[in-house]
Amino acid sequence: NCLIEGNSIFYSSDKGVSVGQGSTIIIKNNLIVGCPLGIAVKDTGSSVLVDQNTIVDCEEGVAVYEKNFGSGGGKAIVTNSIFSNCEKAITSDSYSSITVTYSLSDTSPLPGATNLLADPLFTDVDAFNFEIMAGSPAFDAGDPQHPNDPDDPRADIGALYRYSSNDYPFNQTPSI
Repeated sequence: NCLIEGNSIFYSSDKGVSVGQGSTIIIKNNLIVGCPLGIAVKDTGSSVLVDQNTIVDCEEGVAVYEKNFGSGGGKAIVTNSIFSNCEKAITSDSYSSITVTYSLSDTSPLPGATNLLADPLFTDVDAFNFEIMAGSPAFDAGDPQHPNDPDDPRADIGALYRYSSNDYPFNQTPSI
C-alpha cells in the first residue's frame, strides 16, 4: 500500500522501480529514463497500477513475471502512460497479467484498442525535456474517465512533467 509519485529516475543500473514481496503499489506521474527495466512487478500478490508515467530509453518499460520459481507471477494495470524508445514496452510471462489502456508507444503496438502507436513529440529529448508539445498525439488523449489535468478538458497520456534544467545535475553534452 505505497504511492510512488512525481519522481524523475535516471539511468539506474537495474530497475527504475521494483515491486515484489506481495506489495500493492501505485506508480503515478513519474519520469523513468535509461534503465534496463523501467518497472518490474515480481511474484504472486505483487500488483501495481501504473498511471500517467513516461518511460524513455529503457530496454523493457514494464515487466511482470515470476522471479522466484514456483511463486507465481504479478499483476499490472497500465494506463495513460508513454513508452518511448523502449526495446519492449511491456512484457509478461504465463504466470502474470498486464492490462494496458490509453497509453502510447513509439516503437511497437501495445495490445488494446485504446492505445496509440505514434511519436509522443517531446519538446527536446537531447536536453532531457520530456514535456509533450501541444501537437502531441498524447495531448488530451488519456482515459476520459480519469480526472482531468490542470489544463483540462481531458487527461494527457504521460507524466505531468514540467522541465527545469536545474533538475539535471549531470553533464548533458556528449563527451569522449
